[in-house]
Amino acid sequence: MVFDHFPSNLPEASIMDQRDMDAKKTYPPQTIAKIFSLAFTDPTTKISAPALTLCSEYIRIFCKEAIWRAAASKREYENKDENTQISLGAEDLERH
Repeated sequence: MVFDHFPSNLPEASIMDQRDMDAKKTYPPQTIAKIFSLAFTDPTTKISAPALTLCSEYIRIFCKEAIWRAAASKREYENKDENTQISLGAEDLERH
């Protein structure tokens, strides 16, 4: 597998809300590249650094939404309001 033009420091997204800017954490593109490489059947398959950055951000958003949905579902199930702290476990995420 070959990754073209893979810089060590990938640019951050420039447009995001303040909460995301304060707690911006994403999956390292190198990790995403390794996961993708396990699925590629052709050893000459290439993926660009911008594509990896985009995939990392997409997966971050996907996971964040899954957590939000699981939290909302658990709050509804336990009849708790938005201000009540809850704890999520794997079983809460597996329901969605």
